[in-house]
Amino acid sequence: MQVLIRPASMRKGIIILTVLYTIVLTVACLGPAPQSFEQENSPDKFYHITATFLLFMAWFTYGYMIALRQKPFPRVLIIISLLTFCYGMIIEVLQGTFTTYRTADGYDLLANSVGILIGIVVVCIFRNQINSIKAKF
Repeated sequence: MQVLIRPASMRKGIIILTVLYTIVLTVACLGPAPQSFEQENSPDKFYHITATFLLFMAWFTYGYMIALRQKPFPRVLIIISLLTFCYGMIIEVLQGTFTTYRTADGYDLLANSVGILIGIVVVCIFRNQINSIKAKF
């Protein structure tokens, strides 16, 4: 038995999950850092790469499948990449200016950029599959 998911409910689900992930990530980034991040061999940069990759993928999915569906693939890729990078910059500025327990770090921006680049590579590798899914919307 095949379960049919209606495109309208799929669109709503995508935007809800994307916004929810963005909110959770923002709260996590502006809240107190876990003590393990203060250690010398902290996995902090790995977390930055992973979180930014997931953020990029979520917003790319929303942007390419729904909001910017009439735009060409490369243009959506550029728009989402720039917006994700700007989000990371804003978070770093907020950490440095509005919190007393976090500091802005240029290496965090570098790690965020790596997460974005990994996202770009992934969507480029799976472009044909992404386009076939998009056609069903």
